[in-house]
Amino acid sequence: MGGFIKFGTARKCPIHNAVALEAAAMLEASGYFAKQSVLDNLNYAAVEESIRWDYVRRMIDEDWEQEISPITQAGIREAKRGGELTGRHIAGGNGRKTYGYASIVEKNRKLVIARIEKKMAVSKGLANGAGKYAKKAYSKDVHGVLDSMPDIERAFVEDSQSPDEQQKQIGSK
Repeated sequence: MGGFIKFGTARKCPIHNAVALEAAAMLEASGYFAKQSVLDNLNYAAVEESIRWDYVRRMIDEDWEQEISPITQAGIREAKRGGELTGRHIAGGNGRKTYGYASIVEKNRKLVIARIEKKMAVSKGLANGAGKYAKKAYSKDVHGVLDSMPDIERAFVEDSQSPDEQQKQIGSK
């Protein structure tokens, strides 16, 4: 039986709990942690490939109410030097591999701003995609099934403008 473990299983796992506890302690002490440093502190090098870091991140978020962001190796080096983390230190995409995590706190102001901007861009993309999908579905509805939709949903479908176009229209009034 192979495959991935579920979050509930990781939650009961003493290894994942120890990793989350050590990572949270490192976050509290310095505001960041490198994944390898956590494993080295616990002497868990043998189980490195078995750790589900997305679950560790979720455990920290739930148990310590601490939002953390994945950061690159360059971000860890910058944090160790006492420098300020920025959006370019956020891991993910364009080959930027997660090397560790940093707290989303006021001390890391530029990282906080970058994280917010990224979340806004994702939500804007989701809204645009939903609008296009709804408009396409409405245009192909030859039997009038969608005519029974509540008015607010129909208004969303009929409004095919992107948020940028809507903002321009509001600004021109």
